[in-house]
Amino acid sequence: MTCPGTGIRRPYPPVSPFLAGSLQVFDITAPGINNHAVRAYSKELTGVLIQLLKCKIHQACVTDADLSYEGSLGIDAELMDLIGLRTYEKILVGNMSTGDRFETYAIREAPGSRRIVLNGATARLGARGDRVIIMAFGWHREADLRGATPEPRVIRLDEENNIVAASGFEGSPEPLSYSAE
Repeated sequence: MTCPGTGIRRPYPPVSPFLAGSLQVFDITAPGINNHAVRAYSKELTGVLIQLLKCKIHQACVTDADLSYEGSLGIDAELMDLIGLRTYEKILVGNMSTGDRFETYAIREAPGSRRIVLNGATARLGARGDRVIIMAFGWHREADLRGATPEPRVIRLDEENNIVAASGFEGSPEPLSYSAE
């Protein structure tokens, strides 16, 4: 692939297989290279990336902690599916009881179990009964947003991890209320 307006060939493969075709690396230090054209072309391919909240489980109650497990945060599969959280997706967790914040990844607990389980090292950052906020973020090209910010899917839970409110779901611009039945 030749970078338009520069006459040079891209000497390196894409930086990441996840960004293949969108982020390219060029040698802009070579003599006679039009650095402005390379930068403009690179910006056209990638744009400005911005990280926005994708989904959140608010006030989940920790049901268990397992220090001997390899790591992660176990979350009821029904809750994960509802908000669009994927297995092994990176999450940021804020413990409302201790003030600790930590990053880990999500794994599925039995559907309908309402379990929120601190596993591995995260078991030292909370205890049964602690209330936590679980957040996942997604990258967006700023140009693709066109002034509109996508609303994250958010659910609020009670002390038994039943949904008491939700927002950000298609067709429901106002927060919805759910009964814990």
